[in-house]
Amino acid sequence: MNTSKIKEASFLRLAGIVSGLLLMLPTIYPSFVFLQLVAFIPIFYVGAKKSSKLTSLAIAGLYMGLTYTLPQMVILKLPMIVTLILLVYLTLVMIVMSCICGFLLKRGNPIFASFAVASFLVVMEFVNISIIPIWGTAQSIMRPWSYYPELIQFTSLVGIVGVIFVVGSLQALIVAAIIKVKNLRSLAIAAMCVVAVVFGLNVLVQQKQPVQELTVAAVGWSSGDFPSADYPQTSQGFVELFAKPVADAASQGAKVLVSPEMGFCFSEYDKPEWINRFRSLAIEYDIMLMVGYFDATNEKNQMMFISPSDEFVPEYSKTYLVPYESCQKGNGELKTIEFDGIKVGGMICQDDNFTQFSREYGREKVSLIAVPTLDWESVKETHLQNSIHRAIESRYAIIRGTLNGISAIISPSGKVLSSHDHLVDGAAFITAKVPLYKYASLFSVAGYWFAAVCGFFVVVFIWLTKQPKPKRDGCSE
Repeated sequence: MNTSKIKEASFLRLAGIVSGLLLMLPTIYPSFVFLQLVAFIPIFYVGAKKSSKLTSLAIAGLYMGLTYTLPQMVILKLPMIVTLILLVYLTLVMIVMSCICGFLLKRGNPIFASFAVASFLVVMEFVNISIIPIWGTAQSIMRPWSYYPELIQFTSLVGIVGVIFVVGSLQALIVAAIIKVKNLRSLAIAAMCVVAVVFGLNVLVQQKQPVQELTVAAVGWSSGDFPSADYPQTSQGFVELFAKPVADAASQGAKVLVSPEMGFCFSEYDKPEWINRFRSLAIEYDIMLMVGYFDATNEKNQMMFISPSDEFVPEYSKTYLVPYESCQKGNGELKTIEFDGIKVGGMICQDDNFTQFSREYGREKVSLIAVPTLDWESVKETHLQNSIHRAIESRYAIIRGTLNGISAIISPSGKVLSSHDHLVDGAAFITAKVPLYKYASLFSVAGYWFAAVCGFFVVVFIWLTKQPKPKRDGCSE
């Protein structure tokens, strides 16, 4: 191999590594998410060069995928088979992304080409969170942007995939300006238009005013803090971890309280007794209780809605199970209850990684969602980042009571109003006053319509920029 080929191969690998690194770092340190605003530039630059071949783009994409995926897999410490699936899958996604973006960047008008690249990234992101959805939207490349929720209010119109359109289009326009300096002015105007549209949509979304405010609470704990796993089942544990926090939260004005996923465990035989214990607290303190528990008889991961004014107890069964979770899968039938003039709904842990459920609650104009959760050290931050997106997309508040993770109260704009890391600071309850809305966001109603529009645009762009077939010379007589 001659020197020029060695340099070219090194450049391809370096471009892939830099892009992968800049995409990956915010998934671990979300405050660095602005690095993603330049992460695609190296890989786009490789793709936009006329001399870049398909194999070159695939090599760059391979290094990008491995750099993006491997550190996350090491940190998350997932089961081996899940790790291997995600490693292979996400690396293939990056290879395909590199190849197709490079293909699009070389075609037609640089502005339209840049928007075609961004549109393809939207389609790719949709595929990423939908085709092999082990963790649903928690697999999203753009997940860390929830750290700055004020910047992504427009996702209530287009969903989380809209973020990658903005990030991708700006960087594609930058690369086009680097390669085609003569088009700098028009490319700069196009970039400013993207920023202006996002700013305008963010302002527009926030024009609606909440219909009311409500003080809510969440309680959680770490299983490692107690002498035995069944401590919450004991009289002392119940009082310490649940009954006293309910009383204290109610004294601070809380009207709804959420406890952790599988915080309690009981069978059909002692279930009536437990319901009476919960209802007594609900009535005494005039508070709605959303209780996560394990149904030992039916092996189901459940949540019950205990109202102080209604003897009927709706229950929801967790539907999206994490890999190797030994519970019976729920049927996906969502539950809502009216309380103090508002609609309250619920999901359990992994369910909030999937917009099928979050959107349905949004369509029903639910104002408040309870999410009992059970996490562990390596995923607690990642899962919380993702939960914030559900609040923004569907414009409802989320109360998250957590076992072995971070309890949080999240406003409809994605702001974390109160949180507590139980793995660090032990058992506690949190309260906050949340604004409540009663309307269905566009994303809740129409879903991933923007991904469909982007896919159509890519197809049309490719069709209109087809290279004409060379004419054959006629035979001379």
